[in-house]
Amino acid sequence: GYWGRFYRGGVAMSGLELAGALYSVMEEEEGMPCDEGFQGIFGVAFKQLDLAFGYQDLSQDVGVDGSKCPSAPVADFAEPLLAALRSSGGPAALGVYWSGEAGVGEGALYLEGAATSNAHAAVAPVGAARLGEIGWYDIDVQEIALPAVERVWSGASVGCAPDSSKTACIMDTGTPVLVLPSSVIRAIESAAESGLPLGDLTVSLAAVGGGAPVVLAFDVATLVERQWLQAGSDTGMILGLPLWRWYYTAFDLRASAATFFPKPSASTSAAPLVFLEGNASSPPDATRRLRGRSPVVV
Repeated sequence: GYWGRFYRGGVAMSGLELAGALYSVMEEEEGMPCDEGFQGIFGVAFKQLDLAFGYQDLSQDVGVDGSKCPSAPVADFAEPLLAALRSSGGPAALGVYWSGEAGVGEGALYLEGAATSNAHAAVAPVGAARLGEIGWYDIDVQEIALPAVERVWSGASVGCAPDSSKTACIMDTGTPVLVLPSSVIRAIESAAESGLPLGDLTVSLAAVGGGAPVVLAFDVATLVERQWLQAGSDTGMILGLPLWRWYYTAFDLRASAATFFPKPSASTSAAPLVFLEGNASSPPDATRRLRGRSPVVV
């Protein structure tokens, strides 16, 4: 995490200018992916993740004594892009695109009407899933399945619901892997060791307004080859950045919906992405994101 002061002023990014924005500047950090490696791409966080605390000089305690970090927040702030979307009067929508590769121009963020009027949204969507807002982009997972080996895990056993902070099942562009229940990872490993066809991993999400679930499919061979899988606990899960390798996603914050648009298939021959800390076969512990993130102080 990191800490630093909050400021109010103009913020400019890629030609977009936001006046009177609240933003923080990192003064000290611990374990942040600032130098090398790949830990995800941009996102727009909800204000529950932007807690503000009374300012303290923690420069002597970085990595030494975390108990000195303040624990009682005094405010929460909407970060600049979220504040702009909420106050613009236009569609409170954003879309996230990622090609599946590392490099310049491999991702794009679309705001307001552009979220559903770009080339990535020109195809028929898989469906619109119910979206929660308990700090993250929370999802209601109804089922996880490996049809090739006839294994199914119910959403109840995973413990996912977008209106409960007790167990988090989320989408997160800042997590570089899919974090799945350990029993799912063991089933994939067992099938691979037995030489069985892996097929797709499917995740069924509750649809907006009820009805048939929104079923997302991920090619397991690609997930394994790109080293995009990580075991978590047996409750909670994270659909991290690899989700966007298969789907362009448009979020409608007012309708509490996430609409998934399938992307054309791509080759699996690219080299695995390099993770920060350790190596690609041992990515950082993304499950910590289910327990909360270190706040900044004001």
